[in-house]
Amino acid sequence: MEEEERGNEYLKDLTSRVESGAKTCKVTKKIRHLANIQEEYDVQLPEDMGRLINMHHLDIRGTRIKKMPAGMGKLKDLKVLTNFVLGKHDGSSIGEHDGSRINNSVLEQMMQPCTSLEKLYIYKCSELSLRSLPEGSSLAMTLKQLRIEESNVLNDSKILMYASLESLHIEKSRFNGVESFPLGSFPLLNSVRIKSCQVLKWIIGTMEGEKKSHFKHFLKLDFVITKLKATERESLFAVAASTAMEAPIRARHTLFLSLFSLFFFLSTSSSLPNLVIADAERRIDLASHIVKVYLTFKVENAGSTPASEVILAFPTTQVDHLATVEALATKGKRKKTTLIRLEVKPTELPDAPNDTRYFTISLANPLNSGESITLEVLYLLTHSLEPFPAEIGQSEPQLVIYRDSALILSPYHVKQQTTFLKTPSTKVESFTTVEPTYRAGTEIKYGPYEDRPPYSSSPLLVHFENNSPFAVVEELVREIEISHWGNVQVTEQYTLVHAGARHKGVFSRVDYQSRPSFNGASSFRYLLARLPPRVHSVYYRDEIGNISSSHLRKDSRKSELEIEPRYPLFGGWKATFVIGYGLPLQDFLFESSGDRRYLNFTFGCPLLETVVDKLTVKVVLPEGSKEPSAVVPFPVEQHLETKYSYLDVVGRTVVVLEKKNVVPVHNSHFQVYYTFKPIFMLAEPLMLAVAFFLFFVACIAYLHIDLSIQLLRIVSTPINIDSDSDDDIFLVTTKVLWWCKHV
Repeated sequence: MEEEERGNEYLKDLTSRVESGAKTCKVTKKIRHLANIQEEYDVQLPEDMGRLINMHHLDIRGTRIKKMPAGMGKLKDLKVLTNFVLGKHDGSSIGEHDGSRINNSVLEQMMQPCTSLEKLYIYKCSELSLRSLPEGSSLAMTLKQLRIEESNVLNDSKILMYASLESLHIEKSRFNGVESFPLGSFPLLNSVRIKSCQVLKWIIGTMEGEKKSHFKHFLKLDFVITKLKATERESLFAVAASTAMEAPIRARHTLFLSLFSLFFFLSTSSSLPNLVIADAERRIDLASHIVKVYLTFKVENAGSTPASEVILAFPTTQVDHLATVEALATKGKRKKTTLIRLEVKPTELPDAPNDTRYFTISLANPLNSGESITLEVLYLLTHSLEPFPAEIGQSEPQLVIYRDSALILSPYHVKQQTTFLKTPSTKVESFTTVEPTYRAGTEIKYGPYEDRPPYSSSPLLVHFENNSPFAVVEELVREIEISHWGNVQVTEQYTLVHAGARHKGVFSRVDYQSRPSFNGASSFRYLLARLPPRVHSVYYRDEIGNISSSHLRKDSRKSELEIEPRYPLFGGWKATFVIGYGLPLQDFLFESSGDRRYLNFTFGCPLLETVVDKLTVKVVLPEGSKEPSAVVPFPVEQHLETKYSYLDVVGRTVVVLEKKNVVPVHNSHFQVYYTFKPIFMLAEPLMLAVAFFLFFVACIAYLHIDLSIQLLRIVSTPINIDSDSDDDIFLVTTKVLWWCKHV
């Protein structure tokens, strides 16, 4: 209670010191939110701001603050800071450091908590040890205004990160070894002022390697360039009209250049059909580490010629994480609505702004002039949630950042659009506000926005809690071996990793066992694998041996294997293991025409809600198979191999299918066709029969042949034969044989 009273007293003192222009939105024992400072005053924040160590939000937009107080470095829990002023004014210092000792590491530490910074002002930093701009994790998406005066911190590579800039003011500053400035790297830029900058000689309106400037979505772009020679003005206008927009900066006068004509020239040269999006609704599901985006929009043909395809646009930051894109066309109304699957394939368009990537949706029937069609698009993004902070302890929740645009990126004019974001819980640290913006429970609504030109964009950032298992299989090798004697053997080798925030500190199993939901909320201990029905001979092992912590549940429709690694997986931890099982052949192998047969099996990963960075499926065909071919419903890489097993003579043909960035949607069936003559099934039995026959012949020969060496001695013994009777002759013969045997 005393702590709350002290906080309230300090709040009263603070509000009086800022000309009664501050009020609190939330005060619970400690001040957490300070906003609405009146802009008609030259506000100076008190030097003891460091006492508000639990402050989360500081909104000073519209004020004329010239310096930040010394205690700002102590605000470790600060999440939202709208403006930040860096520099020396009347000998003042920033944080707890003297101005002459500020370096990049100190600035990075101060900027790290600021996830919604919109304005950055750097003034008189030439004498400091600061040599480059900060690289805050959220600055690239939130920073709208950058002003640098009398400073020596300009670095071309760092400036290019601020893609959300709308206003850029650089005056009396020095570029570190940079002679050209590429404005084409800033898609939202609408105001530029560059004045008295040493070393800088050229302003380039295009990105490196491009031929034309990409400012199609700007109505006006003003440059204030000082000291321009009269002989160079005409060349500047001429180059701008040809979209190269390169001009030397060496002269004496101030020039205001409008690029409205440039925008008109580029827009009229577009080869896209005259389509208009009448209404668009986008829903982004952030409940798991796989981002699901559902886009529904109505397309109208405002041109005079039929259109057979619709173009989807994606920024380069999403293309690398794009796992799949599916499109459906709705036909009919209300209860009689039917969905028609449409073909979607990547394509390229000339003069794509900011390296925008495109996908083409092929319509089932051409869209005539004046007609409209409603399309539903689903696309999934992987590795799009960035853990922030990147390292957490065992008992800390996992916070992530999602970056996108409040406006739908489209090459067409959008009359009306709305975006909904759904978070897994109500624990949202901060989110970008693009009016109108509403939040209710776990849903954030952006819009509706009306009459937006092509390629409109408004960066947004959402910082929220997400403790769902970030299960990622770095590499999965599935081997499916076909035996025509009635069995299909499947062996799966996993390299599993927790791709969330890395675990720091020590791991306490006692704390984890006592309260697993608190001490390890972001970890996962169990995984569920959905196997085909009628599975048998299931095993689960790793390098050490068999792992007994697994449970198999099966019925006539499905089989579920619940596996538990030897230890719970926290962020950055890995586990390798092998799952194997057998299946009846008649459930998966079918006959085609003639001697053709085909295997019908699922392609993806059996583990639920898992991302596979690299999946390799190997189908081992019986020896003697010919003309193999695979039919997969999505693009994959294919090649053939040869495998030798027991009793193989020429080896077995292996069909290898590889794909990256695999998600549960890819768990669809694929077919492998091959030719196999039944006579080859007798090859192995005949080989075994011949082998056994030769073995028995060798055994009989060995038993009937005496190969031992004996010494034969001849003994001469006189035998008298006095009688000629047969009995006497028989007796003599018997004696001779007896002597031959025992001598």
